[in-house]
Amino acid sequence: MSFGQYLAFTCAVVVSVLHTGASLECYTCNATFVTERGDDACKNLQTVTKCTDPAVCLSAVLVIEDAAGKKYNEIKSCNIQQGGKECELFLKNMQNMYPATKMSLYKNKCSVCDKEKCNENSKASTAFVPSLLAFAVSFVLYKLI
Repeated sequence: MSFGQYLAFTCAVVVSVLHTGASLECYTCNATFVTERGDDACKNLQTVTKCTDPAVCLSAVLVIEDAAGKKYNEIKSCNIQQGGKECELFLKNMQNMYPATKMSLYKNKCSVCDKEKCNENSKASTAFVPSLLAFAVSFVLYKLI
């Protein structure tokens, strides 16, 4: 193995270890309100929780309709990685827990992300992009050297 190959391999390993070395931290909140609100109903109500791996941060707004009327519920939490189906399975799980209640995602507001505290503003982001970029650079260095 040449020095360039060794360097590329070492960079890829270090980035992978740094990315997966610690448990993810996500904001958690469960805020119910009776009228439509803008983004971030959880503002000043959320706390930070260390997740159990493998995890992603989830942020969703549910529309809940029952005998009492229509409510909106913003939820932020840790969620187990489910191969891109986290929002779909989250909604199904909520519907199964409360079968007499009609639930749907408000304006399809559900996102997952895998960066530290990335669910603060209900916007998805991904932490694997820097890792992917580092891997691509390492691969190019490997091919050049």
